[in-house]
Amino acid sequence: QQAVSDILKANRQDDHGGPVRLPRAERGPSAAPTSQRSASEEFIEAVLIAQITRVISSPQYPLGHLRQNKLVYFAHRRADENVGQFFLKKAAGPYSPWATYRGPETIAQKNGYVKKAKVGSFVGFVAGDSINKIDRYLSHYPVCAAVDWVASKLRFKKNEELDLSRRDFLK
Repeated sequence: QQAVSDILKANRQDDHGGPVRLPRAERGPSAAPTSQRSASEEFIEAVLIAQITRVISSPQYPLGHLRQNKLVYFAHRRADENVGQFFLKKAAGPYSPWATYRGPETIAQKNGYVKKAKVGSFVGFVAGDSINKIDRYLSHYPVCAAVDWVASKLRFKKNEELDLSRRDFLK
């Protein structure tokens, strides 16, 4: 709970006079070498979704879409990335229609990184047959380094505990 609370406090600071984060395009040159081709934001998000799915889900317990969306959000927050670009503020917490409807989930599924599964009443994502192909990309994207932190702090939290609407997290 403390980890989620810390992230949410930082979110409130961003909303109420905290330091303003510029969109990626306005931040200036990155530290990455210019000779490398940069990946699209959709592909990076697909790799992030795949890594979170690999770490959190199991064949018996697929990672549900709501939970996956929240964990991806917390990974972005942990990596100190601008979440306002792709996440909407909803009553139940952050939501990214972009990831679902504009490419990243589709890319992850088409590349075989994740696949949809239904086990009893559980419906969600599990690691796909080609999940090991993402290993070569993980070190390139700082947000992927936050996955281990998200898994260690939030893996066994209930979805209700991850909701922004719960007042006990705002204290």
